[in-house]
Amino acid sequence: MISNQPCYHCIENIGDVDPFEHGGAFVCVDKFNVYSPILLILDTYPDHIEFTHRLYEITLDRCFLVKEKDSIVGIGSNLYHTDYCEWFGNLASLETVASFAGRKNYDSFMRGFVTSDPVERAFSYKAVADYYGLHEFDQEPRDLTEKGAKLFCDKMFEQMQETKSWWQGYFKKDVS
Repeated sequence: MISNQPCYHCIENIGDVDPFEHGGAFVCVDKFNVYSPILLILDTYPDHIEFTHRLYEITLDRCFLVKEKDSIVGIGSNLYHTDYCEWFGNLASLETVASFAGRKNYDSFMRGFVTSDPVERAFSYKAVADYYGLHEFDQEPRDLTEKGAKLFCDKMFEQMQETKSWWQGYFKKDVS
């Protein structure tokens, strides 16, 4: 029996330029566009005995605006309950997180969850994770040794280089 499993590929680093030393955040998309994009956050723990890095995964579900009558009350992702906000998605929570993240306009922050652009969506989800904690999205992160973390970072940067050759549509556009 064949099952469709996600085939994630890194397209962008929205974290530190040296993720091995200072932690990183990598946006990955399913090459077959079946599964939602994910954000892989690499946290560093230099003084820990058993591991030096921890890898968290956040699913970047595309949200929609939740409305009550004619006004927006938040964001949600449950298509079967379009009147329910995400656990972090009511207006008060979004305003608080936007302020914490230094975003003056919480409306644009909120719309980051609604966009089809996975990188923009990742910035909004990362702000929520920074505010509430990564454990709210991933209770079982992967522990990595120094060698494993280095290999992971190298693989992410290798995939980002490869994505520069991807194009959309029938003809490749000359980007030179």
